[in-house]
Amino acid sequence: MEVVQIRLPKKLIKKIDELVECGYYNSRSDFIRSKLREIIDDNKYIFKNS
Repeated sequence: MEVVQIRLPKKLIKKIDELVECGYYNSRSDFIRSKLREIIDDNKYIFKNS
């Protein structure tokens, strides 16, 4: 896996951390990977040749 660095507003990080603390995700990275997969899956018609 490659590393990608992003900057997020503190409010958003706090919300992600709450989801992690509640056990919905294992980590911030897990949350971000999951949501990116959802976005890609929801728009897979764009990637039909991939």
